[in-house]
Amino acid sequence: MTMPLTHNGQQWSNAAEDTIEVVDPDPSWPDQFVAEARAIREALRPLEPQIEHFGSTAVPNLPAKPIIDLFIILGEVSVWPRLLAPLSSLGYVFWA
Repeated sequence: MTMPLTHNGQQWSNAAEDTIEVVDPDPSWPDQFVAEARAIREALRPLEPQIEHFGSTAVPNLPAKPIIDLFIILGEVSVWPRLLAPLSSLGYVFWA
């Protein structure tokens, strides 16, 4: 879904349509992270990234936005462009 953009004279924004939902803690969030990290590792083979679960869903018993935040760590910067196609195949969208 494409959000309409607005301009306030200084910057573009879709802030009027961009809302954040906070929900009660979901005990499945850690398992969702594990499953997604597994899919990412498989898609990025033979690279071996470290993948961390961070953000509000990573904190037990904390109300949070229902989005699993993950951080992909690869120390070799030169391989980063090679991540785009495999991650796109999983439905991720690159924002420069």
